[in-house]
Parts: sequence; structure tokens; C-alpha cells
Amino acid sequence: MKRIITILLVGFCATSFAQNKKMIKAERLFNPDLRYLYIGVDNSISLANNNDTNVFLSITEGKCWKGRRENGKDYYDIFVSSRTNKDPIKILRKTPTDTILLDTANFAVLRVADPTAIFGNLVDSMATMDALMLQNEIKVFLPCYYKLGFRIIDFTLTVTRVDGSSESIKSLGSLLNYEQMQLIKSLKPGDTLYIEDIKGTSPDSCSRLLATIKIRVKLR
Repeated sequence: MKRIITILLVGFCATSFAQNKKMIKAERLFNPDLRYLYIGVDNSISLANNNDTNVFLSITEGKCWKGRRENGKDYYDIFVSSRTNKDPIKILRKTPTDTILLDTANFAVLRVADPTAIFGNLVDSMATMDALMLQNEIKVFLPCYYKLGFRIIDFTLTVTRVDGSSESIKSLGSLLNYEQMQLIKSLKPGDTLYIEDIKGTSPDSCSRLLATIKIRVKLR
């Protein structure tokens, strides 16, 4: 009789999970019901309305870690390394004698989008010399809620002057070197500054070539 009751309870639990297809939440996305996993980052996933400590998540073609936040809420970090990953996330329940598959959830695997390169704190295509001299780094903006750790590998600073002449200097890393700073100091109103060949690397270990930044020097 006890065995029959146990089977019925497990069957009821599995049915309730199957009926609620939105119970797995992708926490760090703007809309947590969106089913995306990003390559090369820890994707934070949680089980909604689940108080059963025997229920857990698993994925075969990837890695899954369970953690607990300060508020006592459990979460899972899921890591995938390829867009060819088609393996669903499994919702499992551990029993005294077995592990039972309750449900599965499919997630689209996406490549992290290319970030937008920004020269320091400038966002406009025109700037005064005073504003230009305050900048010393190429930064990146990512329209994503994950901390992705994108870094700049190298870039080239090129200036073209109103007389038609031009000069280019390359730098490693994200910071301007001394020669580039001196080149910026020599600019006059009407000259144009290009930051080009901006190369970076993302958490999926793929090199990215970012769009060129173009800034024209204007009068005070």
C-alpha cells in the first residue's frame, strides 16, 4: 500500500511540473520567462514555486551548479560552450531509490552580442579638445544583464587633419599610450579622430572586431 501511495505522489508531482512549462526562470534577463542561454557565461536559472529540496536541475551537454542566495533562494548557474547544444534542461527529483525525470525545458543557445566600443565617457560624434583630453580608455557597452568580462585586446588611433594629412598609432590593451595622448594633443578644430581596428575577446573565447569610433573636434 505504501508503495502504491509513493507512486501516486510521484506521478502527481510529475504531472504538476509538466503542466507548468514556465516554472524555470532565466533570472538575469529583463524578461525572466525568455528561454535563452548565452555561450561562455554562467546563466542564472531558478525553479519558480518549488519548495521540494529533492527536486533539482541538470543538463547533459554543459555544466550545472547549485547555489543559494542571501535570501535563502536556490538558484543554478548553467554553462554551455557551443550553439550546437540542443540538450534541454532536465527537472529531476531524487527519491530514496531512484532519480525521476519530472519535466524538461528547452532553451535557445545564443552567442553573446558584440558590444559597442566607447571612447571613455564620450557618446557623441563631436567633442571639444577639453573633453577629448579627459579620456584615456576604450570602454565597452553591452546591452545584456550578465557580467560578461569582455576586454579590449588592442586598437589603432588615427587622426585626419583638415589639410588632408593623417597619422596612426596602435596600442595594446584598452588604455591610450603616451604617443596616442600626444597625438590627441596636436588636434585642431575640424580634425577628425578615429579609433579603429578595435579587437576584443568575449567569454566564449572568440575574438571580436568592433565598430570604429569617429569623433570630430569642435570649437569650445
